[in-house]
Amino acid sequence: MDTREPFECPSCGHDVVPDALTGERGHQDAVCLKCGAKYSRTYGRYEDEWVLGLWRNTETGRVACSYYKTAFGTDAYDCE
Repeated sequence: MDTREPFECPSCGHDVVPDALTGERGHQDAVCLKCGAKYSRTYGRYEDEWVLGLWRNTETGRVACSYYKTAFGTDAYDCE
């Protein structure tokens, strides 16, 4: 699993590359270099597998739905 897989910024469409993971658990951050939007997700290691949370905008708490739109049924209130 690529823990630094880029995703599309919901605010401007630019590719966002996450920071590297540090340690066995914590928060992974990502900042869009074009518009400055900030995203974060939790992560942890469980039985030799990475478990990754949803990317969320750090200011609004909304999910970065451009990254998840094919996997989850969300509405506009949940998404950025």
